[in-house]
Amino acid sequence: MAQRGLGGKSLKFSERELIIDENLSPSLVTKLQEAGYNVKMLNKGTLDPEIIKYAKDNNAIVVTNNIKDFKNQGITTMEVKASLATRESVDTVVNKINNVNGIEKEYPNYFSPEANIPLTDY
Repeated sequence: MAQRGLGGKSLKFSERELIIDENLSPSLVTKLQEAGYNVKMLNKGTLDPEIIKYAKDNNAIVVTNNIKDFKNQGITTMEVKASLATRESVDTVVNKINNVNGIEKEYPNYFSPEANIPLTDY
């Protein structure tokens, strides 16, 4: 049984939606969906406060290369460094997200619900 947070929302990584920042390659959405993740890319021009509200309301994880706008906002973030943001690196980002997912499966509660997860570490 998945651990539940406030409002009964799952804290389990694999059950949470990933919001892909518009600054990242749209092909990342496709690759992550192919890997079995629930992924969404919000409309271009969606303001950061709207993204933060959506993430809070839906217990979603924001995947971004602009972490300063989302850090310490009460949401989980995954930080893609500029070196991983190029189209050529989409497979690398997917592999790193898979690694994070694997850690969470092996060690439930490894990441706090408001964690900033720098993907370069995985």
